[in-house]
Amino acid sequence: MNNTQVSFSWPVTCIHHEFVHQVMKHPQKLAVELDEQSLTYAALLYYVQVLSLTHFNEYHILSGEVICQCVGRSLSMEIGTMVIEMAGTVYRPLSPRDPQHRLHALAQQTQCRLVLDHWLTKSSSIIKLYRLTFIQH
Repeated sequence: MNNTQVSFSWPVTCIHHEFVHQVMKHPQKLAVELDEQSLTYAALLYYVQVLSLTHFNEYHILSGEVICQCVGRSLSMEIGTMVIEMAGTVYRPLSPRDPQHRLHALAQQTQCRLVLDHWLTKSSSIIKLYRLTFIQH
């Protein structure tokens, strides 16, 4: 998806720090390309911030919590992955192709309280219970 090779500026760093550094250096360069869609670094950061503010604050997600993401390969998947990374939470991918009972079991095993999904997967009966949902255990 991303054809850029970046050497980190210091030996130990978080990937989201390097991402913000790239946004500041090259806001209009392409950050993500998939099929015929693309996002610049500035646009990707914008969407990451909007999703972070509207959903993570609403659900009081804390650093270190597991966040599941049930999204097919898309720009939304990249946005969600960056949101999870920048929030200091733990990324747990789920496949939209898995049956609902498996998705539920995986979400329970990780004790995640939030599952990110994409509007294309919302119509799927497979993951009907997992629409950017706050999960009570």
